[in-house]
Amino acid sequence: MDQVRLSLRGSFFYPVCLVILSFATSWYHDHPLLMWLVTGAILAALLVRADLALRHKSMYHDNYRKWRLILTLSMPLSSVPTGLLCAFVIYRHNEDQWMLAALMLWGTAAAAGVIVTYFPNRTLACWQMLPMLVPAILVLFWLGQTKTIGLGLGVAFFIIYLLVQLQSLHASYWRQMADRALEAVRLREVESTKRAAEAANEAKTRFLANVSHEIRTPMHGVLGMTELVLDTPVTAEQREYLFALRRSASGLLEIVNDLLDLSKIEAEKIQLEREVFDIRSTIEDVRMTLAPQSDAKHIRLETSVGPEVPLAIEGDALRLRQVLVNLGGNAIKFTDSGFARIRVELEEAMGETVRLTFSVEDSGIGIRNEKLENIFEAFSQADGSITRRFGGTGLGLSIASQLVKLMDSKIVVQSRFGVGSVFSFCCTFPVGTIAQPVKPLALAAKHSTAPLHILIAEDNAVNQLVAVRLLKSQGHSVVVAGTGAEAVQEVSSRDFDLVLMDNQMPELSGIEATVRIREMGYTLPIVALSASAMVGDRERFLAAGMNGCLPKPFRAEELYAEIERVLLPVRC
Repeated sequence: MDQVRLSLRGSFFYPVCLVILSFATSWYHDHPLLMWLVTGAILAALLVRADLALRHKSMYHDNYRKWRLILTLSMPLSSVPTGLLCAFVIYRHNEDQWMLAALMLWGTAAAAGVIVTYFPNRTLACWQMLPMLVPAILVLFWLGQTKTIGLGLGVAFFIIYLLVQLQSLHASYWRQMADRALEAVRLREVESTKRAAEAANEAKTRFLANVSHEIRTPMHGVLGMTELVLDTPVTAEQREYLFALRRSASGLLEIVNDLLDLSKIEAEKIQLEREVFDIRSTIEDVRMTLAPQSDAKHIRLETSVGPEVPLAIEGDALRLRQVLVNLGGNAIKFTDSGFARIRVELEEAMGETVRLTFSVEDSGIGIRNEKLENIFEAFSQADGSITRRFGGTGLGLSIASQLVKLMDSKIVVQSRFGVGSVFSFCCTFPVGTIAQPVKPLALAAKHSTAPLHILIAEDNAVNQLVAVRLLKSQGHSVVVAGTGAEAVQEVSSRDFDLVLMDNQMPELSGIEATVRIREMGYTLPIVALSASAMVGDRERFLAAGMNGCLPKPFRAEELYAEIERVLLPVRC
């Protein structure tokens, strides 16, 4: 198609030249029949090509062979009359040097234009070029004069040169087409590989999400029942066993969480939230989380926040806390004696933003220089013996590194083998304002609510028992529904202050049950108790009409605090 459009543009060269010849020569006066035949043929060829260009959508796609045949026949329709005209004029006016020069200029320019226009197709180029020049060469040789023979040889060599150039351009064009086709194939392969990788990542994420849900559900029962037993009179030996059971279950839960986080990071499904938070409360929360681990190893755990650091900043407190807990836990794990230190310092204040440096230092075993570049790879540790000695999956540093990248930063490591290590990173945060100091979760949970009538929608018998015992210990009355349909029926037949709704239940899911309850006009608070931990799960629950979400497994304090939170607007 491009050739036709180019040839249509090139065809205007012929009528323009004819107009010039009509003013510069007497050919139309001396040989009117010949000139008007040539003009008619050239104009007919021009019209045919214009028609082919205009009808490319119909004729080209419906009947390609017919379209191609008409295009091929239009070539000699303009080139043969032009070549015969040149031969006739040379024969009749061979003494007119200026006229010969004009003819040669016209012919060579037209031939060069043909090469540029048709080089992808040698057949069309030859059909257009050779009939224009070969008759003139034959006449020049037939005249037998020295100057005409020399001119004929010159034109013949020019044709040979053009044919060589045509072959070169033709070969180069098809090489480029082949390269483009190969590149297109490669791009399709890359795109196909990318789609396959994305599908595999998505499948892996779904698989891990399902596995996580199936593990979290019984793990909630294990941890919940352990807490309930610890609240009963037990012997010192039994308490020691229960603490060991709780540590083991918590360790297994951490592994599940790490695998799920790594999968979500690889699938690019983690997005940082933006909220104003108290950086000092966050660091204190990190210290409280790591304190049992450091106390068990008799390691001094130190935390400090520089006085220049603002009270509140805007960012993702949960992910920042996760990074610091991972780095701090790593520091404690690889330290047998001495200290682990977490510090936050102001590096630079820039108007409404600050750049903070977070560092985690330890006096542990350190890392050899040749191992530093591998420590952030998933499932890797500096040495195989480290895994045997200290345990762990090697995911903590990898997850921390990826989360810090999402914060537009990078973790820098300084370490001396046998002396200790320092992990640090710098992040920029907008300065925020907190209306009133943020209370730690444990303090907020101490506030007790008045006795409530609560519906628990949960199909797992162990988790039902855990929730019932936890709530009854606070003086609440409880009704249990084993399916989503039962939960809808209970809400429609009794008055409840609150519903704790599991998501994956028989008959109706928690979301479906909530939608039906809202459609029936009930506005009582509903809190999702879900073992699902995928990105967007909380948003789905809230969009369905729920008032809150508490992921399993949860501590008793977290449950009480969430109940208080969702009931606060009702009380107001």
